[in-house]
Amino acid sequence: MALDGIQPSAGRTEIEGVGDVNSTGGKPGRGRPLGPSRPATLTPNADLHLWGRATTCIWLPCVPFNPQKMQNMTTIIDGKGVAASLRQQLAHEVADLRESAGRSPGLAVILVGEDPASAVYVRNKAKACEEAGIAGQVISMDSSTEQAALEVEVDRLNADPAVDGILIQLPLPHHIDSEAIVQRIDSRKDVDGFTYENSGRLFMGDTNCLAPCTPTGCMILIKQALGDSLSGLNADVIGRSQIVGLAMSSLLTHNHCTVTVAHTRTQDLPGLCRTADIVVPAVGRPEMVKGD
Repeated sequence: MALDGIQPSAGRTEIEGVGDVNSTGGKPGRGRPLGPSRPATLTPNADLHLWGRATTCIWLPCVPFNPQKMQNMTTIIDGKGVAASLRQQLAHEVADLRESAGRSPGLAVILVGEDPASAVYVRNKAKACEEAGIAGQVISMDSSTEQAALEVEVDRLNADPAVDGILIQLPLPHHIDSEAIVQRIDSRKDVDGFTYENSGRLFMGDTNCLAPCTPTGCMILIKQALGDSLSGLNADVIGRSQIVGLAMSSLLTHNHCTVTVAHTRTQDLPGLCRTADIVVPAVGRPEMVKGD
């Protein structure tokens, strides 16, 4: 979610360095903006990637909001710093695994077509794999690739013991059934967490499932700001996509938050946000939440 132009609000903690949560080709949300437009003071400069997905923006009202008395209490969490720390930790874990198992974990990314944005995402994933010591591979396929050929490639990766994770770069060309391709991935290798099995396990509270990485990254940043215990906090998630909004609400619920999922038909969204302890905008729309 692009955040250029968002005004940091008093008495709140914000996340600096966030990416586009709409990278899978879904349409942006159409929720109402909160409050009047204000000058740009926060510009994203980093992504927190866990297996390639970027985090959204999180607003954490730490004290009752009073714009007159709290103009200087905004804290910006360094998302870029958190990402660097995680990658460094991951590199050590990969090295230990390589020593004990005799190989590095393998991640395969399938790119179909020549969409420029998709190509950028895939290059970033390949670079992140290289930095962490993960054996990454990119399978580039022509935009005219047929459904059956893509299914054969997914089946091949499912059967390959050297491949531990599979990512399908979305969107796929229009003639391909994207949902059928995603659901064909072995759930144990579904590092995006998009298969029905992983989605269902997340909903049921199974902490061993593979959860989507955008909400997983949000949880890391929220706990860094507020501590490991979120019990009893009120959380608003703006957006109800399966990729971000619903998965985020499940993670917050399993961390004992009282969760409200807001959407385009929610009434008095500004008032709802002002009473929350945690607000997670997940609609892919710039300036969705204003500084007031």
